[in-house]
Amino acid sequence: MNRGQFSIEFIAVLSLFLILLTSIAIPMFESSSSDAGKLSGLARGRAAATSLAGGLNNVYGSGVGAKQTIRYSIPSDVTGFTLENLRQDGENSVIVKVWSDEWDDNVITVNTILPCDNLPIDADNLDNAAGEHLVFIEFEPPNGEYSDPWIRIWEGE
Repeated sequence: MNRGQFSIEFIAVLSLFLILLTSIAIPMFESSSSDAGKLSGLARGRAAATSLAGGLNNVYGSGVGAKQTIRYSIPSDVTGFTLENLRQDGENSVIVKVWSDEWDDNVITVNTILPCDNLPIDADNLDNAAGEHLVFIEFEPPNGEYSDPWIRIWEGE
């Protein structure tokens, strides 16, 4: 066999191998990149929920008159971010719920130590838009509006 012919055949086989390798590697990379983006959004959503739940737990655990300021960031792929009462399977607590249509496991819940009975929570102006949030939490004594202690949550700047 001629050395020149061997070199040309080697280059042709190597080129074919590289084409096959590229056709397999690029879709795998795109798929893993998309999955990594979803996992990143999921982790940031959980971090935001955990921050709010931790602030609520600290204020409630410290008693009436306690205050706390927290910062968290809601990722852009989050569809909703709320506080909800959980009354199932013997549970009776307030949860922080985060969800997204883009995540496979699309709902994250983080439990708090707050009971959902006899503890009013005023969080009507809690913004669930994407971006940075500065939130103030106070455990207020009874007043004219509430006959029991209550928790007030509001956004600031």
